[in-house]
Amino acid sequence: QHSAFFLIENMLSSMSEHVKEQVQMSFDAILTNDKDLAEQALKLDFTTNNMYEKVRASVETVVDVDPHSKLSKILLFSEAAYNYERIGDYSGHIAKFVINEKTAVDDELLDILKKRGVENFVISPGSRNTPIIIGVARDKSFSSHVVIDERSAAFVALGLSAQISKPVALVCTSGTAVLNYAPAIAEAYYRNVPLIVITADREPEVIDQNDSQTIRQNNVYSNYIKYSCTLPTEIKSDTEESATIQLIDEAVLKALTPDFGPVHINVPLREPLAGLAPIEELNINLPEPPALQKTISSEEQQELINKV
Repeated sequence: QHSAFFLIENMLSSMSEHVKEQVQMSFDAILTNDKDLAEQALKLDFTTNNMYEKVRASVETVVDVDPHSKLSKILLFSEAAYNYERIGDYSGHIAKFVINEKTAVDDELLDILKKRGVENFVISPGSRNTPIIIGVARDKSFSSHVVIDERSAAFVALGLSAQISKPVALVCTSGTAVLNYAPAIAEAYYRNVPLIVITADREPEVIDQNDSQTIRQNNVYSNYIKYSCTLPTEIKSDTEESATIQLIDEAVLKALTPDFGPVHINVPLREPLAGLAPIEELNINLPEPPALQKTISSEEQQELINKV
C-alpha cells in the first residue's frame, strides 16, 4: 500500500508540473501568435493524456488488489489526475485557436453585415462562437460590447438598437444559451426593433445526441422572428458560396425592411474552431472592473465632520 501511494503521488506531482508547462506554453502562443509554439503545446497535450491513463490504471490496480484499503484516498488520486487532464485539454483548445484559420462562413457573414450598416455587436463569449467573436474583434469598424449573461445581453442589444435607431447584432454560443435570447427577441418583434441574432451551432450530425448543447436551433424562435435561416456547415463551391451570401443578405434586409424586427442567422461550426488575431489587434470593449473606493485619513475624516 505504501509503495503504491508513493508511486501514484509522484506520478501526480510530475503530471502537475507538466500541465503547468502546457498551460504556460498555450498562453504564450496566444500572446505572440506563434504557431510553432502552439504545435509544441499540442504535443504536450498528447503526453498529458498518456499520464492520466497511467494514473488511472495504477489506481484501478490498487483497488483490485485491496478494494477496502484507503479507498477514498486512492479514488481521490484518480479525480485529481482527471482534473489535470481537463486543464490540459482546455489548453489544447487554446493552442488550436492559434493554429487554425477562420471559416468561409465567418468571412461572408461579417462582410455582409458591415456592408448593410451593422456596426454594434453585443457578444456573450462561449466556445462555439469563437470564430465569429474573433472576426468581429479583428475588424476596427465594429464596436463590440461584452455581456456574459445571454438574457441580459439580448436586452442590452434591444435597448441599444432602439436608442441609436440602427440594427444591432447579437452573438452567442450554441445550445441552451440560445434560448436565453427569447424574451428580448419577442419584445423586439412586437416593438419593431431590428436585431440580427447570430447563434453558433454544432454540426448537424450531432444534434439530438442526448447533450444539452446539441438542441434543435434551426428556426428556434419561429413565433417571434421575421426571418430565420441556418447557414451551411461548409462551403465547397462557388454555387454554395453564392447561396450562402443570399441567405445572409436576405436576413439582414428583412430586419431593415418595415416593419422592422429581429432576424435569426444560425451558424453551424465544426471543430477545430477559428484562429486568433495577435493580441494587439483585438477590438473588444471588455467590462471595466469596479472602481475601488478611495480611503481617507483620520485627519480628512475630522475635517469633513467639522464641515458638516
